[in-house]
Amino acid sequence: MKKWEPYDVYWLEEPVPPSDIPGYARVRARAGETYIVGGEQHAGLMEFRTLIEQGNVDIVQPNALITGGITDWLRIHAFATAKGVPVSPWDLQMVHIHMAAGLTNVLWIEYFMTDNALLEFQTKLFAGPVLREEVTDEGVFLIASQESGLGLALNEGVAERSFVHD
Repeated sequence: MKKWEPYDVYWLEEPVPPSDIPGYARVRARAGETYIVGGEQHAGLMEFRTLIEQGNVDIVQPNALITGGITDWLRIHAFATAKGVPVSPWDLQMVHIHMAAGLTNVLWIEYFMTDNALLEFQTKLFAGPVLREEVTDEGVFLIASQESGLGLALNEGVAERSFVHD
């Protein structure tokens, strides 16, 4: 990490396997000014508590799909906020955009363009919401849908084809 300092690396994401909490601490101790980010593969408040308290991460990246839903995501957010650790949710933008818009301590949201292969199933299964961007001198901002139910609109045809019948 010290050798990368001339390149002004802003953050290093998931530098070790999720279960290697001591590894996170070792990386953080040698990271200099680079933020160490983790949590994409962690589930539940207890794993995030361990990551934050023992792993010395600077930013956590919970995903409501992996952590146990929106309620558990909110618990993780509250704990991270109480510990002064910023939150940057990853994936599932159509859900996370609403939490990011309504809560403090969410500094960024990982945003994949709609043609990204990682989103192929999501973009086909859901007809909405359509994520809109606002570009300003300060950066690119996503605009949360004003529709009810997080703005999620199921593509009925894809849902029917995807349904697993007994």
